Amino acid sequence: MYERIVDILIYLLLEIRKSQSLQEIDLSQLEKDGYTTTEISAALSLLFEKMNFSDTNENRIATTSPESHRTFHDVEKLAMDVESRGFLLQLRELNLINDLELEYIIERVMLSGFSNASVDDVKAIVSSVFIEMKDPSLAGPRSMMLNSDGSVH
Repeated sequence: MYERIVDILIYLLLEIRKSQSLQEIDLSQLEKDGYTTTEISAALSLLFEKMNFSDTNENRIATTSPESHRTFHDVEKLAMDVESRGFLLQLRELNLINDLELEYIIERVMLSGFSNASVDDVKAIVSSVFIEMKDPSLAGPRSMMLNSDGSVH
């Protein structure tokens, strides 16, 4: 279900990019595409939450200059197919994830032992990261190992 919410988020952000306000987006198109009202509501809730979080969080590392771009290391290219790497870059371009979250997702893919991870594999990881953002207690051992300054206990 959460992978479908990521798809809805991408659809919403692409529509917003077309200079449409959120109120102008035809949500019935999503229902025609087979998404449930619950999934659409969850995606909208996550979008509002993410927008609210980015407006109030001053420590965010999401600022990227228009000239910068992420280059994948050869090992990362082995772990993810070209479509999944493009998917991650699209999420970053849409500001659905920030630079730190992008690196965290790539790290999770690498640690998962994937060889040529598909877009669906990466969506599963992205959706779990969104769940962790919503409830930090679900973040697991990685977040517990780091101090606030990024050093490991």
